[in-house]
Amino acid sequence: MKIFDLTGKCALVTGAGTGLGLGMAKALLEAGAKVAFAGRRLEKLEQAISDLDSHLREQALAVQLDVTSSSNIQGAISTIEARLGPIDILVNNAGNAFSGTVLESDRDLWAAQLETNVIGLSQVSRYVASSMIKRQAKGSIVNIASILGVRSNIGSAAYSASKSAVIGLTRTMALELAKKDIRVNAILPGVFKTELADWMDNEAALNNVRSRVPTGRIGVVEDLAGPILLLASEAGRHMTGAIIPVDGGHLSASL
Repeated sequence: MKIFDLTGKCALVTGAGTGLGLGMAKALLEAGAKVAFAGRRLEKLEQAISDLDSHLREQALAVQLDVTSSSNIQGAISTIEARLGPIDILVNNAGNAFSGTVLESDRDLWAAQLETNVIGLSQVSRYVASSMIKRQAKGSIVNIASILGVRSNIGSAAYSASKSAVIGLTRTMALELAKKDIRVNAILPGVFKTELADWMDNEAALNNVRSRVPTGRIGVVEDLAGPILLLASEAGRHMTGAIIPVDGGHLSASL
């Protein structure tokens, strides 16, 4: 449908080398956008792009980006703007997931978790939004949080706190940037099957999670294609500050 068409738009997806980031980057490409695949491991990004169909590879760019480095963020944005054009869509997907209870989580673990998931996200948003405002251009920012930002899980103290912060930051950014024609929304994935989730090789653990998800299944990366296109395109033009779970009803499950 034309309302979801992203032809002529430029998107930046952080953490795009694998998993959910890669899936969302592909969805944006297939909708017609030029997409910068960004992340710390350039070889992963280049491999991801080389695996694309030839007509999609022409619209993609691999860019090394460490969200914990302000100078690196600025350099990456300059490279993207020079090669693909000004950024219209930002997907803040880069993140760490450190396990540990409150008693096990020392200051270094907390600092590493928050530096990437919250501070890094805020700084990438800051530079991209500033460029949008300077150009007086409409824009869309999509932050990837988690259902653990609103529900609890033993052993994920710092991660859950960081994703709660992303939800709060999303709402504040939405308020501050609304008058600048920049929409800011968040997607809250539930449990998704990716190559990074080693525990999913354990069938008993998988069945335990499935039993608690109303739809009875684990998410796959393709399940995020619709939500990301909604928020990135004109289809979501009246949406800002929205917090959207994509979790098979996991948040609504009985306690």
